[in-house]
Amino acid sequence: MARPVYIEHATVFDGAVTAMGGVMLALGVIDFTNPEIFDIGGWGYYLLAAGFILLLAGVLLIYAYAKRVRSFAKMMTVKSKKEFAGIRDELEYTAWRLPSRYDAKVAEKKKEFDLK
Repeated sequence: MARPVYIEHATVFDGAVTAMGGVMLALGVIDFTNPEIFDIGGWGYYLLAAGFILLLAGVLLIYAYAKRVRSFAKMMTVKSKKEFAGIRDELEYTAWRLPSRYDAKVAEKKKEFDLK
């Protein structure tokens, strides 16, 4: 089953959300501090609020992705078959929440330990 686009291209998607939020926040601040440069009337409040929310969401998405990748890398360092069998379900779930290239790494590790 194919993964959604926002999972397959998580770094690009999360970076775009963060950048869009930063730009909107900056434009909202400019609207309040110096309306001669950028004036959109009464919409500055909405721009500021939406920019803050998108910036916060983007940062949280980047943090969650980095945490999953770090967790995956830590789980992939196991050396024994017994340890791998113990964390196999958690490893497969973590790989499922990451882009599909991580599934290939799990399959390779399974083959290394001769597991199905």
